[in-house]
This record gives sequence, structure tokens and C-alpha cells, in this order.
Amino acid sequence: MNDGTVPILATLLDNHRKKIARDWAEKVRRLPDSHYSELPLDELLASTQRAMDAIIETHTTDTYAALENYLTDISLTRLRMGFNIAEVIEALLLCKETILPIIWETYSPRSPEEREATIQLDDCLRYLISCFGRLYAEAMQSSLKEQQRRISSMLTESQSLGRVTSALLEKIELAEVLDIVCTEAQELTGAKGSTVFLLDEERDGWLRVARSTGETKPDFIQMPVEGSVTGIAIRTSKPYLTNDPTNEVQAYIKGEDPTSLLAVPLRVKGSVIGVLDMVNKPGGFNQEDVRISSIFANHAAIALENARLYQQAQELAATQERQRLAHDLHDAVSQTLFSASLISDVLPKLWKSNPQAGEQKLAELRQLTRGALAEMRTLLLELRPAVLVDTDLGDLLRHLTNAFTGRTRIPATLKVTGQVDSLPNIKEVYYRVAQESLNNIIKHAEATQVSIHLQHSEEQTLMEIQDNGRGFDTQAVSPENLGLGIMRERAEAIDAQLKIQSDVGAGTCIKLLWKEGQA
Repeated sequence: MNDGTVPILATLLDNHRKKIARDWAEKVRRLPDSHYSELPLDELLASTQRAMDAIIETHTTDTYAALENYLTDISLTRLRMGFNIAEVIEALLLCKETILPIIWETYSPRSPEEREATIQLDDCLRYLISCFGRLYAEAMQSSLKEQQRRISSMLTESQSLGRVTSALLEKIELAEVLDIVCTEAQELTGAKGSTVFLLDEERDGWLRVARSTGETKPDFIQMPVEGSVTGIAIRTSKPYLTNDPTNEVQAYIKGEDPTSLLAVPLRVKGSVIGVLDMVNKPGGFNQEDVRISSIFANHAAIALENARLYQQAQELAATQERQRLAHDLHDAVSQTLFSASLISDVLPKLWKSNPQAGEQKLAELRQLTRGALAEMRTLLLELRPAVLVDTDLGDLLRHLTNAFTGRTRIPATLKVTGQVDSLPNIKEVYYRVAQESLNNIIKHAEATQVSIHLQHSEEQTLMEIQDNGRGFDTQAVSPENLGLGIMRERAEAIDAQLKIQSDVGAGTCIKLLWKEGQA
């Protein structure tokens, strides 16, 4: 852009700006279960036209000023309108989906022009997402000061929701998540029993008991949606509260006379997947119980769906797994922001009653948003199909370590020795093993230091991942528990050697060795 010529992408966008802006606006408005569907097309068109003007100006002037001004307005406007960050990111990503077909129609496949335009578009998109994430986080923090004057909360509520979110984000096994949801639902409301019902996939119109805890439990394993008190929450898609027991509620409770019931729908992307029931609260449930249970249920539903999809993904090939998670968990970055959203709900009330504790929660919020931005950069790499082919293995590992440190605040060092130029299938196995290892460290190791050393020569490639965590007995732990079986399968697929060295209290070292000519 500095040689005085007009960049190829700017010329193409300028020639098709009206068509791109309209197609982009129409795609955004068709996003399912999104606030965008409620906006007039003309309003969305004005926004996409302004975005196109800013993108073109960015490429012709070599400055991001116009684009940053646009994103600043968008972050403030969408936040006030109640949009979440995942919705806006998905809308911005549709920019690439709209422009790519025009690039392919204009230039010959694999031509220098086609490649240059695609590279410029990718660079612009990365800036769009990273800049918006930063601006949105800043806008969310600024809005907290306004909320402090309007919202009040109890310190115990803040602590309970913090425990809930932390636990849900750390657990991936469905059984563990179900236990946490039931137990913490009781803690939040003071109920004596709690049950998670999920829609039965094999029996249409029926609910099945997925998990139940407490003194009072259902005396059955299935229940019809029609004609049941719990089913009201599904039929209306709203919480249902009753402090006047009926014969039907009496049939629901086992071993104790009923006093009350609160049923809250569990929703994922606008679809109800089940119901969270809380029963027998002394003195009965109230509207505050409805409010806090609804907040909790929204996050619990995502955690349940996340765990369920994880189980399904284990049975798929690596490419299918990545496609499913990208489609069904497009807001994976916002998993880190789940805690931030809950803290932001309760912080103003906490601040009013305990400013010192409020300061601590605000510091946690800042750390969470920084971690989310680091995860976002890794997510963008995952969303690009050719990333494992086009990106150097050392750079891929660097993205993983940066996201790991940003999310956990645990120092992680990366050392690359030699020029790494591996075959695509070799590169993907090394990347996935490193990814799984770092995930295990987050969930199990309790480490304070992590190091990755990648060594490459003409004969072999060796990767060592070491942590100073609590370690484990390799003879006593099932491979499936830590995903070790999956890592071994990946290594065997390229005839590589995987060694896991660990002792209780002495940390863990994972070595992956591939020798030239083995795959």
C-alpha cells in the first residue's frame, strides 16, 4: 500500500461495494436465533455500507483509523442493544463469506491476483475481530459503572455463581457437569432437591431424568411434556413457579410432601433441550429465585451441550470434530466470558455492599477479558480450513502457548530448534497432541510452569511438553480419563512414538518423536 498503487482488494471491493454490502446485510439478518433478525434490513445495510467504506479506506490509505472508528461505534451500540460478543463476531465473519465468491469469480484460481486478494482479506478480517474484541471488552467494563447505581446483589450470590461458572468451565464429562448443575442449583435457591430433565431423543414428546440430587427426587425416569407441571416450562419456554402443590406435583416427589416447584427451561441457541427443576424450598420460591435460576440455567445449558458434543466428537475423525465444534460452538471464545458475564451481573450489587470485594471481582473481570482475546486469536486460526497446511508448526505452537497463558495466566515457554517444515499430516498430529496436553494441564495438573521444546533435524522431529504440576501414576490412570488414548492413536497414525513420563508430585513430560521415512 506504500508504493502508491491501489491494493488489489480495494479495487475489487470498490467495484462491487453495493452488491457486497447488500449480500452481507442479508446474510447477517438471516443468522438464526440472533438479535440481528429483529433489525430492519435498511439499518443493517447502512452498517455494512459503512463497514465497506472503512475497509476500502483502510487499504487505500494504509491506516486503520476509519475501521477503528466504525468498530468503536458498533461495540458501544451492540452492547447497549443487548447483543453478545459471539453474535457480532459471527456477523463480522460473514464478511469473508460474502467477498470470497467475488474474488473467485474475478480472478483465475491460484493466480497471483486471487492469492493476494485472499491474503489481504484475511489480514483485514483478523484485524476486524481482534480490534472488535478489545473494544467490546472495554465497553463492557465501562458499562459496569452505570450498572452499579441500578443493581444490587448479595455477596453470597456472587460467590456461588463464581463457583458454578468456574466448575462448569473446568469439567467436560457430561456426568460431572450434570452433578454440578444439580448441586449448585440447590445452593443458589435453597431448594431441597434438584433435577435435570433432558428431551428424550428416542421418544418424542417425553423428558428423561438425566441427574437428580438432594432429599427429594422424582419417582420415575421419564415424564411426558404434555400434561406435566415441568412440561409447562417447555411448552411456554418460560420459567414456571408454583408454591401451591397439586396431585401432579405430589406424584413427582418421592418420600416427602411437596411444598413448591420451580422449573426453568434449558436453552441452547434458542432451542430448549430440557428443564432444570428445583423443589421444596422452605417458605416457597420467589421472583428473585426465578431471576438467578434463569441466569444460571442459560450457562448450565451451554455447559451441558458442550459436554454432550464433546462425547460425540470423540467418535469422529479430526476434521469432522473441528467442523462440528466450529458450527455448534461458534462462541467457544465466550466460554471464557461466561464467568465475566456472571461477574458483571452481580458486581454492581456487590460493589454497593462491599467495595473491596468489588475491586477484586473487577480485577478478575479484566483478566478474563484479556484471556478471551488470546483465545480468540487461536479460534480464528481454527476457523481457517487451510491453517494447518499453510502455517509453520512453530507458529501454530506459539498460538497455542499464547492462548494457554492468556486463559490460565500460567507462564508457558516455547523453544523451537531447527527449521521445521513437516508434512501436513505430521504437523497436524503434533499440533493436536500439544493442544490436548495443554488442555490436560489446565484441567488436572495444577501446574505453575509449562515448557514446550520442538527440535527438528533432517532425520527426526521431537516435541517435549513438560509441566511442574502434581503428576499422576501412569499405571493407575486409565488412558481415556486424560485423553491419552486419543493422543496415542494420533501418534500411531503417523508411526510416531509417544512417551508419557509422570510421577505423583513430580510433574509430567510428554514426548512425541517422528523419524523421517516413517509416514
